[in-house]
Amino acid sequence: MTVKSLRVEASGSVLVDSGEYIYDGIDTEGKPLHLTGNYNTIMKQADGKWHTAIEIWNVRRSEESK
Repeated sequence: MTVKSLRVEASGSVLVDSGEYIYDGIDTEGKPLHLTGNYNTIMKQADGKWHTAIEIWNVRRSEESK
């Protein structure tokens, strides 16, 4: 899996990271699978450490390799 962060913004104890990903793997039937999509991660800082509060992954395109 390749992950590319496109935008990171922070304000106080909240950080938002948005980007895209590419996944190449094998589906449940053993066929090659290529997925691309977007992600958003919202993190909160507590006790000096960043913790994931919300994480969303969407598939933008799904293609089976032939």
